[in-house]
Amino acid sequence: MSIIEVPSIYAAEVIEKYGRSMLIDVRTPEEWQSCGIPKVNMQSLLLLPWQLGSGELNPEFENEIKARISDKYLDLFFICRSGGRSHEAARFVKNIGYAACYNIVDGFEGTSSTSGWKNSKLPIQVFSKNA
Repeated sequence: MSIIEVPSIYAAEVIEKYGRSMLIDVRTPEEWQSCGIPKVNMQSLLLLPWQLGSGELNPEFENEIKARISDKYLDLFFICRSGGRSHEAARFVKNIGYAACYNIVDGFEGTSSTSGWKNSKLPIQVFSKNA
């Protein structure tokens, strides 16, 4: 199953305008604390690490997705630092039955050839454990 790759600007626009979507930030809590998180409607944001600090996959990832997202047709946008982990997470979630999974290809920080959420001047906020 293929994942649709979209730029951060497109994802931010869809999340803001249409409301039937969720942004899933799969970076680690350390990354959220040091770099910030996307600023979107809090009902549209899920902070859920794909990997633990050690690099191993988060064993609770699937359970958390299923517990927090009951609508299998909700547009799900996945973001990490530069698009790699988020692609893996999006593919995994699509394989467990969610229909509309998108990877934010330029990530939060961007790459050498892309800007990313932060460098595109999209809204960000300081991470709070209450987010």
